[in-house]
Amino acid sequence: SLVDTGPCKEVILTGEEIDLSQLPIPIYSEQDGGAFVTHGIQISKDPEDGTKNASIYRMHHCGRREFSIHAEKHHHLTLQHNKARAKGEPLEVAIAMGCDPVVMLATQVGAPYGVDEVEIAGGLRGKPVDVVKCETVDLEVPATTEIVFEGLLHPERREDHGPFGEYSGYYGDITHSPIMEVTAITHRRNPVYHAGLTGMPMTENHFLKQIPHEVTMYQDLKRNFPGVQKVHYTAAGCVDFMVFISINRQSFPAEARGVILAAMASPK
Repeated sequence: SLVDTGPCKEVILTGEEIDLSQLPIPIYSEQDGGAFVTHGIQISKDPEDGTKNASIYRMHHCGRREFSIHAEKHHHLTLQHNKARAKGEPLEVAIAMGCDPVVMLATQVGAPYGVDEVEIAGGLRGKPVDVVKCETVDLEVPATTEIVFEGLLHPERREDHGPFGEYSGYYGDITHSPIMEVTAITHRRNPVYHAGLTGMPMTENHFLKQIPHEVTMYQDLKRNFPGVQKVHYTAAGCVDFMVFISINRQSFPAEARGVILAAMASPK
């Protein structure tokens, strides 16, 4: 629900007041390409129909007022960015750091494109998430957030992003990722900087994904295979590449094979 103000508005910085180097953005692994924001929630909306998205993508600090944001081609932020690029326009983005953990969990659900994960968080909480309007972009962020970055994701400008110590325990390749120009920073007085560790399982990154991944897979399978009992993503599979599924008994021949094929087709 929209409220007039909140703790994230106690300090507002714009223009020359913005200096990302004043924040304690860490380097996580020895061979990382620089300092990264790992637990910021990117909030954006489709430039055509206005549907919203909230996801977590890592951001590489690459200038006084700039981040590069890494999102794969199929990720919802990239789909929105491509629509804005087709118009020759930047995509407005707000990054919320230090949110209610339920909002963070909701971003990992794997909801269909166009579904607002902040609304999912409200459903999990049993009441709407209080949000406030941003200062320089037409977006809303959770009112109790510790730190908010507002900005524009450029349509064409890109910079090297990475390498970065990934959730598999290996370094990822350098990517050429779009640049976000920060147009405002708002935060609480004396904010808490939320740094999320990733790397060799299990880290905060893996625990954050595990429950939503398991729930999403369980619901997808249970819809067509009532005999499915439990779903578990393992540390050995980096909470992504290996899943154990139990069924009480096969209700028809080769049902287990159908469960496996459905699991492989699931978004999680």
